[in-house]
Amino acid sequence: MKSADNRSKMIGVGVGWAWADAILSNFLILVLNAAGGEFTWDYILRSLNSNFSAAGIICMSCLVWILLKNSGVVKAVALVLILARTVAAPVALKFYTETGVLDVWMALQLSALFTAVLSLTTK
Repeated sequence: MKSADNRSKMIGVGVGWAWADAILSNFLILVLNAAGGEFTWDYILRSLNSNFSAAGIICMSCLVWILLKNSGVVKAVALVLILARTVAAPVALKFYTETGVLDVWMALQLSALFTAVLSLTTK
């Protein structure tokens, strides 16, 4: 029963963290700019990216919990995944998007793929 309580706390922290990130980074932009008469795909892209980001943040809270509660190889793998999620993936996606190798929709698909792999890993 105790491990179920810890898992609930871990998921609760992740959902709270994701909610705060979504409000601070996307909600105000959508409310202030999307009310105009002209539709752009940027708002759809931002909404989808926010959903993938929320799932990634919940996975990050799981990885932090794993990092704090385990030792050895599991701790090292969790640390590598945290660094990949926070540093490597965003930098690589931004670089390839800015240089024109990827368009924004392909970058969104790669972000979704990375989030799916991360969620399967933290399961």
